[in-house]
Amino acid sequence: MRRGNRVRRKKGAAPQPKREAWGTNLAGAARVVHLFAAMAGFSVLLFFSVTGITLNHPEWFGQPVVRTKTETGQVELRWLGSADDAAATDEDVPATSTDVAADDSPTDTTDEVPEVDRLAIAEYLRATHRLRGTVSTFDVEPTGVAVTFLAPGYAARATIVRSTGRYEVAIDRHDFVSLLNDLHRGREGSTAWRVAIDVAGGLLVFTSLTGVWLLVHLKKRRAAGVITLIAGVAALLVAAWFAIP
Repeated sequence: MRRGNRVRRKKGAAPQPKREAWGTNLAGAARVVHLFAAMAGFSVLLFFSVTGITLNHPEWFGQPVVRTKTETGQVELRWLGSADDAAATDEDVPATSTDVAADDSPTDTTDEVPEVDRLAIAEYLRATHRLRGTVSTFDVEPTGVAVTFLAPGYAARATIVRSTGRYEVAIDRHDFVSLLNDLHRGREGSTAWRVAIDVAGGLLVFTSLTGVWLLVHLKKRRAAGVITLIAGVAALLVAAWFAIP
């Protein structure tokens, strides 16, 4: 009963110790934080759970479907250098005894290939054919250039003839399940997607730790919960042990 600013306790009711009250308040705060963190991570947990099944059992979803489209074009020869210069170098300059001796020593083969404007070629292909993803490989040979663009569920490969500048681009678009699997792996994703995976992982770790903290404060279920936790960890370790050939 409250009179003025004074609070009257019932007879026989002992005041709650400060330490116990602090623990109760902390457990209550952890419960609220755990609840909202779990709701925020629900979609993330559901996504990685479903895509884990699609990765583990691809035969359940039939053969992957890939739609391939081929396009052609031509780049500027100045971006490719002169493919004939490297081959004609030895013919234009007479060989000497010093050159003959140098032939026996290891040389850097990259110097034999004229310099190629990689940025100009990649950006031209991207803009002309609306290619997606990042440049995964850019291989330069004396007679040709090969460029590969990769993104989740997507691949584009361009082969260029250095003597003419003519090229062909093969664009592969995979089905929706393959797209989800690539996102699960984090394969060829953007920086934003990799950051999202890191945030999702941290959120799941935080939710797990706050769940353990709540378990510690549930006195009636503490023992059973700890036993279940230990059993789950042990089952995971055993499964991992037998899964390794």
